[in-house]
Amino acid sequence: MLTRTLFALVLLSKPFVCVPQAKEAASDAGTTTDTSTGTTTTTGDIDTTDSTVTTSTETTGVPAMCGNGEVEGGEECDDGNDDNTDACLINCIDAFCGDDFVQAGVEECDDGDQLDTNDCTAACKKPYCGDGFEHEGVEECDDGNDVDTDDCTSDCKAPVCGDGILTGTELCDDGPANLPKETAQPTDCTTDCRPACGDGTVSTSEECDDMNDALGDGCTPTCEHEYLMFATKEVFSANLGGVAGADQNCQSAATAANLPGTYVAWISIEGADASADLPAGEPLFRLDGLPIVTTASDLHKGGATTLMNPINLAEDGSPVEGYAWTGTSFTGQASGSDCTGWTMSNMTIATIGNSNSSTSTWTNDSGPDPFTQVQCIATNRLFCFRKLEP
Repeated sequence: MLTRTLFALVLLSKPFVCVPQAKEAASDAGTTTDTSTGTTTTTGDIDTTDSTVTTSTETTGVPAMCGNGEVEGGEECDDGNDDNTDACLINCIDAFCGDDFVQAGVEECDDGDQLDTNDCTAACKKPYCGDGFEHEGVEECDDGNDVDTDDCTSDCKAPVCGDGILTGTELCDDGPANLPKETAQPTDCTTDCRPACGDGTVSTSEECDDMNDALGDGCTPTCEHEYLMFATKEVFSANLGGVAGADQNCQSAATAANLPGTYVAWISIEGADASADLPAGEPLFRLDGLPIVTTASDLHKGGATTLMNPINLAEDGSPVEGYAWTGTSFTGQASGSDCTGWTMSNMTIATIGNSNSSTSTWTNDSGPDPFTQVQCIATNRLFCFRKLEP
């Protein structure tokens, strides 16, 4: 029992060695086992096979890392910083106008939208007057130029009467010097940007105002009364209903032709000379604007009477010819031949004037052709002129 126990202890005291078994030899190979050492030796010819294993590591894509300074994967750029104001954004996208970041040295602004009318245009430029875009809340208009006389001034304001800039339908604009219609002189500019003479309102400094600068319509371009004279287109019998009837015929003709003012006939009876109603000191014009006389009294200068142009245009400006009832001598006084005060049509004689004459015969033609025109049974025109207003 003791001996068996000692043997067991000896065994336990030695290390345990596991010896691998060799693969079965191929061909005629032999093996020799050294029992003392436990080593097996293979002898003879062996068909050996190279058992070396080559490990191939397949390379896989490393996920792109935005900010590592290397452009990888789907990145457009990677500058390795977190600055959004350079050419590469922190999300590795190329900076562009509209990215909501101002690229230093390239963009003036960037508000992230494509509007041209706010504080930054779609081209990433700051708005300015003259860029052609109306900056909302800042500019009234912007037409892209620096012209003041069109629909938008050079400081991007809509033109208004009183800004001192002549635009649109304005005929004048003196800015703060524009005056109210009632007090403006004819050459002043009114607060509605029209010359005082020509605005249609008769101010205290004007005699008339017909809103135009035409001659021959009763009002001069300087807003002074223009005194017109014409021969009626219509012819009348000698029974005119007296001087009052003759005056009414003249006024009716003038009114029908839209001539302003009060018109009377150049016609006389005993005690009422035609020259009494003339606008003393005023020139007289035909409807075409040509002067008849430079001052009304030149109509009756006796034998020296000379008209600058004959009174041979009607109230509508059309040409006429023939004779007119006058009863007035070349001195502007009643001749005494007036068909019984212009109330009778008979064989008596009346004074008439020649509408084509530029001498004193314009009012007193003693030898008309045909002579029957002087008889009160004839029909003739009337000479009419505008008289001074009461």
